Amino acid sequence: GWTEHKANFVVSIPAAIEAMAELLEEPFERYPYLMKVLAEMLSLDMFKPRESSGGGLTVTVYSFSLKKGVPYDPSGNGGGYVFDCRSIHNPGRYEPYKKLTGRDEPVVRFLEEDGAVFGFMEHVYGIVDPHVETYSGRGFTDLMVSFGCTGGQHRSVYCAERLAAHLTEKYPHITVHLIHREQQWK
Repeated sequence: GWTEHKANFVVSIPAAIEAMAELLEEPFERYPYLMKVLAEMLSLDMFKPRESSGGGLTVTVYSFSLKKGVPYDPSGNGGGYVFDCRSIHNPGRYEPYKKLTGRDEPVVRFLEEDGAVFGFMEHVYGIVDPHVETYSGRGFTDLMVSFGCTGGQHRSVYCAERLAAHLTEKYPHITVHLIHREQQWK
């Protein structure tokens, strides 16, 4: 249901997470491994309750693998923007970068020396910035922006990092949450 984005399943996730958290308050001594797995699941950023931004706009920025489906939007708004980073040269095709992520300096250097990522991100800023300004001005509370690539490791991580930094610097009055979904599972 999660990967196929089945509406009835996705809508029930917040309530299921809440119920799981309540169950964990009284441990099942008979099932220690199950308790451990459930606690680890609840500790993932994607399932943590978000701190309130005091009524202002919260922008959640994800990186993810397109093979594993678009991230779930816990705000109830049903989405935002999803950008496909696969048109950018993939450092993951080359052995020295395979175990690194878009946060690592060699990958950053690879992407920036190639240069295609700069034009891509300028287009992203040109779309997202006006949206942030409009949402902030109209009192909206949530916007989600997601970057997908093949494995959710290099290009999408780099782009999500750059957008989060850009928004934090340009709009200090908003709250930015950055989640690298596939990196959490490792």
